[in-house]
Amino acid sequence: MIEKSQFVADIERLVELKAGTLKGDERLDAVGWDSLAVVSFIAHMDSKYGISVAPDRIQGAKTVQDLFTAIQG
Repeated sequence: MIEKSQFVADIERLVELKAGTLKGDERLDAVGWDSLAVVSFIAHMDSKYGISVAPDRIQGAKTVQDLFTAIQG
């Protein structure tokens, strides 16, 4: 299981934000989340945590928290 703080730090790196920028309630479309970030996120979750994330699991995510919730299932 991934700690939320580590997850948020991973998202910051993926969208190239300064560490400590995100808290979790930010809208993804406001932080640079795009199709490249989605692909990078899927690959990162698999390589770092061994979590296989299908694109349809994260398709409806609107916030960083939504993403975190999606990978917990």
